[in-house]
Amino acid sequence: MADVLQSFVQSSLSKGMPQAELEQTLIKAGWPKDIVLKYLHKGTEPITPSKNAQIRAQGVSKSFDGKRVLDNVNLEIVQGEIFGIIGQSGSGKTTLLQIIAGLTQPEQGDVVVFLPSGPQSVRQSPEAMRSFIGYAAQQPSLYPDLTVEENLSHFGQVFGLSERAAKQKAASLLKLVGLADSKAVRAGNLSGGMQKRLDIACALVHDPKLLLMDEPVADLDVVLRTHLWDVLRSINKQGTTIVIASHFLADLESFCDRIGIMRNGRVAETGTPDELRVIYSRNQEVRVELGSHAYDELLASLKRQNIDVAKTIKETGAIKIQTSQPTSVVESIVQFSKQRKDALLHLEVGRPSVRELFEELFT
Repeated sequence: MADVLQSFVQSSLSKGMPQAELEQTLIKAGWPKDIVLKYLHKGTEPITPSKNAQIRAQGVSKSFDGKRVLDNVNLEIVQGEIFGIIGQSGSGKTTLLQIIAGLTQPEQGDVVVFLPSGPQSVRQSPEAMRSFIGYAAQQPSLYPDLTVEENLSHFGQVFGLSERAAKQKAASLLKLVGLADSKAVRAGNLSGGMQKRLDIACALVHDPKLLLMDEPVADLDVVLRTHLWDVLRSINKQGTTIVIASHFLADLESFCDRIGIMRNGRVAETGTPDELRVIYSRNQEVRVELGSHAYDELLASLKRQNIDVAKTIKETGAIKIQTSQPTSVVESIVQFSKQRKDALLHLEVGRPSVRELFEELFT
């Protein structure tokens, strides 16, 4: 755990996060102040860039109407990964994606793309990125009066494919996104979920190595979200690096290799879901389901025993107890259920989810 904390502190400081802000955040997460200060001191050493980097944002800043939206953003995306970006509304997620895609120019800084021919500046050559990057905006960019197949063929030719090559590529993509049986349907008559899948296919028609997606599952129900994540996994397995900005934190937690948290105009923290859970919560989480649902009585019993309960989250039929004393909580729950002859239906110990930590620390 010490190595994880040291690496995390070093990475956060290298991204421009103020030392005082990082100190406050870690102390709020439950880390003792002396340990935090120790690793903050160690973390001032420069971090070595990854040899497998595909995209590197360096000192990117952007303002709109005098308001700084991005403030010295530093971010590295590794080839072949699925990278998630989370943050509050207005935190700059969409602006960052647009700058990476070359659709918006930063006021300061740049994004470097590592091509087989060598590093290339997005700021200096945004048009050169068109063949490398696919971008799917939050609202699908489709022609509603064209059929599914015609939309794909059109975008293929926009990216320089011949009419024949565009049609061949359209056929393979329609199978990939599950729209082969709907190729003759007008895009305007598709459901929201089908439009999302078509928009992804259009973003992939030129075989980009990097796919940027802004809120890909917004306005979709659980079934459609699950199907779309399956489609994206298939795309990633074919070698495409995927970057997703989304509010669906639970989905990102199970889907992404790494997650970046946007705060105060920066990607302040990055890490795997497990690393973020370890860093941002010294507490464990005990989830318990009792047959009687007598959770108020259970909490009162824990309080009488002076057992630490940092936070509770009530669910339908169950309760989550965040604590620095998980063993004591578990033992107390077992004893509580035995004394009451209450059915202990479920008992599980783990770390709080990234979504819970995000809501606790950053809202």
